[in-house]
Amino acid sequence: MPIKFPIIGAWILRVIAALIMLQSLFFKFSGAPGVHLHFSRLGIEPWGRIGTGVLELIASGLILSRPQQLLVPFWIVYYERRYFVSLFYTGYLRSG
Repeated sequence: MPIKFPIIGAWILRVIAALIMLQSLFFKFSGAPGVHLHFSRLGIEPWGRIGTGVLELIASGLILSRPQQLLVPFWIVYYERRYFVSLFYTGYLRSG
């Protein structure tokens, strides 16, 4: 009987990724000061914070689901916007 290390490893990585995303939801939904400040800078507090939390909750469920084809477009759109906002809008790359 062949051992299925790649399958087991993939599931372990999926569960870890889902747990990390679910752990960050606590801070988004409770309105932690750092998260509140970040979304206030963007001018989308509280709806942006709650909406992002709901999207991450959906994504953590899709990570553990069987058809990963549903997850790929979601990740592309979600993280493309997230990195753009982090790098340019909130001022991480701006000087001063």
